[in-house]
Amino acid sequence: MPAERPTARIARPENKKAIEYWEGMLQQKPNDPEIMGALAGINLKANDWRKSIEWYLKVASVSTDKSAKIAAYQFIGNVAWSKLNSKTLSAEESVELADRGIGALQKAAELDPKNPKAWGLQASIFNFRALAMGASWAAALDRASAQDLQRYSRVLSDEAKKAQGQDTPAPAQGSAATPTPAPAKTGG
Repeated sequence: MPAERPTARIARPENKKAIEYWEGMLQQKPNDPEIMGALAGINLKANDWRKSIEWYLKVASVSTDKSAKIAAYQFIGNVAWSKLNSKTLSAEESVELADRGIGALQKAAELDPKNPKAWGLQASIFNFRALAMGASWAAALDRASAQDLQRYSRVLSDEAKKAQGQDTPAPAQGSAATPTPAPAKTGG
């Protein structure tokens, strides 16, 4: 039976001191999203992605500004992408983290449906989750969902560029957007 991977580093003194400091600040200014964001970042640096996500969720819940809520959800997506990309998690942890990242990004997309980053990052995390699941029905569904989300993200990016007056390059021949036509049959 393989040894379990540790999910958090041994508490380093500087991380512990920083967390204690910012938690003290939070007691003085409860529900301050900037302090909670600092705690999220410190916990991420301490390799405690679960606690980091908890703090980012708290930031989203107390933020009154829509863009701050979206940013907090996208930070969760960034945490998930970064940690999944490191390939240091077990399959179970990878699926758990991917689910949390996807859920947060879905909330960001609900708040701002035209945000290509929320859609594109979801697509990437669906791909990571598919890899963690291996060759299964769920993995195939995740790959299909990722392709749909990537296409939608590109459409939103192109629309944003057009709205800003920028030209968007035509998709390359043979891409998913413009498949190369099949050669015509000659003769019979």
